[in-house]
Amino acid sequence: MWGATITVLVGALVNTAAEGVFGESVAAVAVAPFVEETMKGLGVLWAVRRREVEGAMDGIAVATHALLNGAWEVAGVRLSPVGIALYLALLIPVAIWVISARRKQADQFIAAIPALPQRYALPPPQEEANFATWRGMLAHRRQLPRDQRRQFDARRTSLARLTEQLARPGGPDPDREQELADQLQQSHAGQ
Repeated sequence: MWGATITVLVGALVNTAAEGVFGESVAAVAVAPFVEETMKGLGVLWAVRRREVEGAMDGIAVATHALLNGAWEVAGVRLSPVGIALYLALLIPVAIWVISARRKQADQFIAAIPALPQRYALPPPQEEANFATWRGMLAHRRQLPRDQRRQFDARRTSLARLTEQLARPGGPDPDREQELADQLQQSHAGQ
């Protein structure tokens, strides 16, 4: 709702003002993506405040928006065949990179699961069985009653973030690692 109402209203006002000052092309490529995506981001500010925005994947919505508007500006007409073709030519490499990065993250997550129970004093059989494969994890989640899915998601999220921390160059941030380990313990206690 935030994105469809407040974001659209503020974006329209700022973009119109920017067009008057900088011109349509600059407003569409340099102003609109940042204003609109920033406004959308305010709707999920809680995630930023909780330090849940942690990687390059989180900035993909802004880059693709700029690519779309840039393609349309280069083509000269929005939604023209040339603009759409140019956008797709730019989007396909980005999409391939995103898919590859997501698969790498999933593989890192699955590979790290066997080591996490010992490191964070978790019950090994449950974690390894529930998170042994990506498909298996999703299938297990679907089998849970609705009221248990939130706890499962919290545990999976904490495990994924711990995996990202362990994969950081130079090792994990000790404070962030402890915070995530505490969240993981809480998600286990709430089972």
